[in-house]
Amino acid sequence: MSGVVGELRRSEERNSLVTPQRIALLWLLFFLICLGLGYSPLNRYDPGKLGGTSDVAQYRDIVVGRAPRRTAGAIGAFARLAQSENYYRVLVPYVAKPFYWLARGHVRTWDTALFGLLVANAIFTATTACLLVAIGYRLTLDFSTALLGATLYLLNFCVANLNLVGLIDSAEGCFVMVIVWSLLTGRWFLLPLWGVFGALAKETFAPLSAMFVFGWWISGVQRNHLQLSRLAWVGALGVASITHGNRCHVGRRGWTDLALAVCRLHESSGQLYCGTSRVHSRSHFWVCFYLVAAPGDPAPAPFSAALGLGHGLGVLRSIGSGRL
Repeated sequence: MSGVVGELRRSEERNSLVTPQRIALLWLLFFLICLGLGYSPLNRYDPGKLGGTSDVAQYRDIVVGRAPRRTAGAIGAFARLAQSENYYRVLVPYVAKPFYWLARGHVRTWDTALFGLLVANAIFTATTACLLVAIGYRLTLDFSTALLGATLYLLNFCVANLNLVGLIDSAEGCFVMVIVWSLLTGRWFLLPLWGVFGALAKETFAPLSAMFVFGWWISGVQRNHLQLSRLAWVGALGVASITHGNRCHVGRRGWTDLALAVCRLHESSGQLYCGTSRVHSRSHFWVCFYLVAAPGDPAPAPFSAALGLGHGLGVLRSIGSGRL
């Protein structure tokens, strides 16, 4: 009897460690940390003028409402196809717009567009860190270990030097973690919704998330129980993200839409060979690849198998495209 009472008390103590109030407080703490980590671009250097972060200039154009640069010879609907793919990664820049409007005329020497992008990226990065705490605590039942995982994520080189300087990868990473949370809690029906938001963040989310979730599903398949309903949600995730991604790229309906989607598909398939060949000469890819692929602490066996297979398929996709 005393053993049952002790177990109930321990269960209550564990539940009291992760409450909505504590998660909200952690999110605010992580958000402030992210603002500090991404402070430098506001008035010390312009990441849009550096080779590794030059895409920031185009995301800044979206934030301030500047029209994308037109390509010579591109006419009609095909002019959208000729534009840089960065102009269709709209989630982070549009989240940044309200903060850009509020900051104009109030931040002195700071770059207001980069300030908006910093706040938007800090929101997604802090959310990712909180999800890491929630998932880590669910798996280990140790709040200190879960908190350590989130802090190691924030200390990652890519977070301070890429995600928080004006790029948009923080949103893609955030929705990948949202998908992990949905799978872990059995909420497969939410996958198509995350697919739409992920495609708005970055087009590479579609194949990455589909491969990851498919690997997770395979790990749980049993001979007499295929869980076809979950496979249907995997398909819905892929359809929602790819369809919405093509819709953002084209912006029109009809046969022109179909033709441009085929062109995009042909372009993406061509990246498989080019990406695989160039990956060997890109040192920063291998640094990021190691940070993503390196194994962490052991997890419970069912979760470890699901995460490992899904993670492996996602990494293979990254090698194939030469991008993380």
